[in-house]
Amino acid sequence: MNASDERNIRAERVALGISLAVVLAVLAGIGSLMLDRGPGELRFTLTMADVTAAGDEHHVRVRVRNDGPRTAENVQVVAELRLPGQEPSEGEQTVQFLAGGAEEELVFVFADDPADGELTLRVASYTLP
Repeated sequence: MNASDERNIRAERVALGISLAVVLAVLAGIGSLMLDRGPGELRFTLTMADVTAAGDEHHVRVRVRNDGPRTAENVQVVAELRLPGQEPSEGEQTVQFLAGGAEEELVFVFADDPADGELTLRVASYTLP
């Protein structure tokens, strides 16, 4: 084997190594994108900001935060107020668009004071864009 053949073989091996590296990088990127599409990445935090009385009504300000990196649409937030000896009162609202890391404020209105019972907040559903 002469020097010219050795240079050609070495150049072919370098080109093959670079090609393999590019293909592996593309496959890793595709795999990463596929993993990012999992719905488990959406995490929401619900906090009650405050309660104000307005006549016979009690306005409960609630903050909903998307702690995940992905955007959620039609985020349905449910607030349920349970008072001793009464049927629960429930309200629901929908946030149309909530980007990753974003926060929205909602106001639920109840006839009874939430301080007299137990107020539960939850995200009931959402859609992925």
